[in-house]
Amino acid sequence: MAETLGVFSGDPEGPQARAFYDQELQRVFTFYGRSGASAGGGTFAVDDG
Repeated sequence: MAETLGVFSGDPEGPQARAFYDQELQRVFTFYGRSGASAGGGTFAVDDG
């Protein structure tokens, strides 16, 4: 998805991809706040597998 949007062009399974998605997830938490339940009624989950 990120490659399609033009925001990431590396190996989607490589360490750079993991770093990219970790950084983007932190941006989400910063934007919406750590308590995602109060902001949008849901929770965030990360699938490491």
